[in-house]
Amino acid sequence: MTYSLSSKNVTLQVDHPLKNYQGSRFDCTGKIINVKFKGIEISGVERIQPENTNILGRGFYNEFGMENPIGYDEAKPGDWFHKIGIGLLQRDENPYSFLKNYPIKPAQFEVEESKLSLKISCIGDLNSGYAYRLHKEIKVLENGFEIKSQLINTGNKTINTNEYNHNFIAINKEPIDENIGLKLPFFPKREDFFENVDPEKLISIKGNLVELKNSPSKDFFLGKINGEQSPEPNWELTHKKLKFGISEIGDFKLQKFNLWGCNHVISPEMYFEINLAPHQEVSWSRKYIFTNF
Repeated sequence: MTYSLSSKNVTLQVDHPLKNYQGSRFDCTGKIINVKFKGIEISGVERIQPENTNILGRGFYNEFGMENPIGYDEAKPGDWFHKIGIGLLQRDENPYSFLKNYPIKPAQFEVEESKLSLKISCIGDLNSGYAYRLHKEIKVLENGFEIKSQLINTGNKTINTNEYNHNFIAINKEPIDENIGLKLPFFPKREDFFENVDPEKLISIKGNLVELKNSPSKDFFLGKINGEQSPEPNWELTHKKLKFGISEIGDFKLQKFNLWGCNHVISPEMYFEINLAPHQEVSWSRKYIFTNF
């Protein structure tokens, strides 16, 4: 089942937690698969013409614990561990990899629908000392949408993880090229990047503006481009040709800022670090605003 939310200018489509996407990476409470603003499509897909679309990212999917899900290091091969927003995954003998599709025991989900919002809850029952409740509200606005999240630690071990939205952005299916500009709330320096994968040397950085010289034929990835800086969590991406802009504004302390992309999609990613003792809870939000100029 797919839910539709609409305002005057914006339409969202959100998949039911147990429908369509069947991978073990992305949070099933946040499967925003399609976003349009005044008829302009904003959401893209991870890969074009993949063999299996049901295990890949799209739209505005988010993820918890990309590098190391809670309980993985403590689990033995064959044991089960939590992946927040999905369920229990089964560990193998190798280090964790977000690219691998693990066997899944789905979590319990509850959905409450209204005209302008969708409330989704995920219940992760006790496993190896870890348990949680995840509550999310996705609300459509006149010129954007907002995601409000709450994570409650109901287990007896501390939850150390992070969360980010992958933001698979493709504006009207236009190529990612010199029309794209990404304005940041800090001044990135390449020498401070954790990773700098720019095989075709197409990425230009001028002050706090990131641009491309042409459309890439290979993936690019810039990791933790904020270095040791901890600016306010926001960014603005514009498309010169379409005179369109999209911005994301968070209300949390920025852990790191990554940028991934290829020729058909670009993904600015803001990470929120979570350290939650037993019986504690934390709430945060991400607001997306669309503009014409």
